[in-house]
Amino acid sequence: MKSFLKIAALSLLALASSLAETPQEGLAKITEYYKNSNFKQLITERYSEIHKAKTDEEVAKFVAKFEKRFADPKRLEKVVAQFEMIAGYEVTIEEDETPQPTETGKVAKFTKPGEEGRSFKLYEMKNGLWGFHL
Repeated sequence: MKSFLKIAALSLLALASSLAETPQEGLAKITEYYKNSNFKQLITERYSEIHKAKTDEEVAKFVAKFEKRFADPKRLEKVVAQFEMIAGYEVTIEEDETPQPTETGKVAKFTKPGEEGRSFKLYEMKNGLWGFHL
């Protein structure tokens, strides 16, 4: 019975790790949400500081800010183009010493070759997805 439990636990661990997405997959999903102007899903699924919103009304305010900010199609296209460019950058994983309560402490840094001082960051969340900070 003990060996069955060990095998079951290892199988679940393997399944969980296979379900977790890569930072590149997370960025692709975030980009997709922007392309489709799906800001509600973007905020509720990918904003790793969402725990700071105490009510549904506060979450709705975050969503409304994004809807207003990206109502101009040219502005939205520019952001999508930036994310698509970032997708080609080198990715390194580092540890964050002060993660948000929703995060694991892993940070993915997308860095353009030759510009090591600047990077775009995504934060691994405890649900296995990669999210962002505002």
